[in-house]
Amino acid sequence: SVYRYSDASRAWNLIVSLLKHDRGVLNLSWAPNVGRSYHLIASCGQDNVLRIHRLKRGTSTDGQQKTTASLELESSQALETGGAEVWRCEWNVTGTVLASSGDGGVVQLWKSDYRKDWSCVSKVHGDTQGGAAVAAATKMAS
Repeated sequence: SVYRYSDASRAWNLIVSLLKHDRGVLNLSWAPNVGRSYHLIASCGQDNVLRIHRLKRGTSTDGQQKTTASLELESSQALETGGAEVWRCEWNVTGTVLASSGDGGVVQLWKSDYRKDWSCVSKVHGDTQGGAAVAAATKMAS
């Protein structure tokens, strides 16, 4: 869930509810805002689910005709990670590529297509044998 602090009431108010993870959240990452009309939030949990939430911006008016910025959940997409637990997720500096990592020594890179569907575009496999930190990148077929 996303909350906003109100100075007037000195309390946190619920702005929007997101789809929940079944067994707790391990990591959450808010994409950098580079002029988009929406926000992206990635979350990964102990339920082996990596999820991207798309929030659109809007405005709301309270009873005193005071206009404030609001957020509305536009969509949530669970990404197929191959069943491995995902421990971390992080956006690149422009918020267009999401990296995820977890069990198995694999870093997956995710991008959105023109239909706003997210898919894995690359996997980086680390050396899981305890030797040198050598990684081989595998380009996923588009």
